[in-house]
Amino acid sequence: MQKDFRKCLSATQSLVLTTLFLAASTCWGQGKRGDVITKIPFPFVVANRTLPPGKYIVTPIGETNLRIYGNKQSVIFQTHSVVGKAPEGVGKMVFHRYGGACFLSEVWAAANGTGSQLFTSQDEKELAQRTNTEVAVLTVERD
Repeated sequence: MQKDFRKCLSATQSLVLTTLFLAASTCWGQGKRGDVITKIPFPFVVANRTLPPGKYIVTPIGETNLRIYGNKQSVIFQTHSVVGKAPEGVGKMVFHRYGGACFLSEVWAAANGTGSQLFTSQDEKELAQRTNTEVAVLTVERD
């Protein structure tokens, strides 16, 4: 009897662990509505921090703040609204490039008429005065 109980407990533990693993992987893949999920193929600066290339999720926090996280990194930053239009069905992230430095500038959820624009840092302002600005636009996988 005790042996059967251990087998049952072991099977139950395996089922619970499998369920938790599947739930966690589903959460990572989907994100919340309004999240922007994309793979950024170059290092970039946000809120005076340089983040490495990789897959990132940008999620709204309140009215004016966004959080970007991925690659074991997380940054919360303040934005202001900009009016325009993200392409239908996809969102976009806009970067400003000065020489080798890329700065995150805007985040747009799919088909949204309002995007979020980051405030320009002092470092970016100084680079903009000395270097030509190039703009890179990445489309997001989904939101």
